Amino acid sequence: MTRCPHWRRVPPGLADEARARTASGCVDAAVQCQLTDSHAGSEHYGFLDETDRCTALWLRWSGADQVTLAVHTDCPDTGPLPHGDACCLFTGHLGRHTWEDGPPVEPPTHD
Repeated sequence: MTRCPHWRRVPPGLADEARARTASGCVDAAVQCQLTDSHAGSEHYGFLDETDRCTALWLRWSGADQVTLAVHTDCPDTGPLPHGDACCLFTGHLGRHTWEDGPPVEPPTHD
């Protein structure tokens, strides 16, 4: 999957709030939008950290001054078997799942 090329610095006040709300207490100073490069819409989402089991904190932005924190449940979709990779985005995300458009999956070999 090719990611959206947009990056955003995490504003200091939001970074402090994010650190207080995340599992690890650590967040990056800047994040890249994790949606696909062809996602429709003007909102971008950068992963900050897990907040709880199957839930994560995301930086959401759509303009220079429109930056907020968003808590989303993890996307429940998985790729086809045999590997069934999980999607690393959130429920209801725009665009493709993270396991789509990856390298082709080779079937396991048995001796």
